[in-house]
Amino acid sequence: MILPLNMTTTTTTTTTTTTDANTTTSSGGAGGGCFELSCLILTKEQDKYILKKMSEVKIGDIVLTMDPVENYKLKEIEVKKIHLHDKQEWGIMEIITENGKIRLTPNQPLIIDENNNNKKAGKLKVGDKILVYKEEKYNWEEIKEIRREVIVDKVMTLELKEEINTFLVSVDGNTFILAHSGYSHINIFKELLYL
Repeated sequence: MILPLNMTTTTTTTTTTTTDANTTTSSGGAGGGCFELSCLILTKEQDKYILKKMSEVKIGDIVLTMDPVENYKLKEIEVKKIHLHDKQEWGIMEIITENGKIRLTPNQPLIIDENNNNKKAGKLKVGDKILVYKEEKYNWEEIKEIRREVIVDKVMTLELKEEINTFLVSVDGNTFILAHSGYSHINIFKELLYL
């Protein structure tokens, strides 16, 4: 496995029962897309890239994304909010490409093209393409297989501080998929320019 900088994985387990103004919890079937808590996120601490379980990511952590404006160069973005959904039954999709896979709820958007457009996982089909990052290279890979199951657990996603509201997610720590948080930031000044 070749990863940028000095990558390590964390082995600590964090359980948080306190909810602050930047952590949204919900129950019931409502809510946007999410990931299993065991999914891995590529983060940066000091000068090292570190894999953290989704459940270990905190507000203020730096996560890695790929910037479509700068030819998908790695970019660091701070976590603004955490959206955590209560333990219950969740439909989970496992989307498999030639080199990667990801596990997420059907409402979770994935990046589907070079224009940074996204589509909810539940609307993706075999043959559609998603962005896969492996060994310091990215590639648009076709979806080869989609599996579905139901789990009983909590699920969550992240909201980031920048306009690029995407981050890299992994199941195995070797291959990452570019996912959208499901939350958009609207720059009102940019929107007014087009009026």
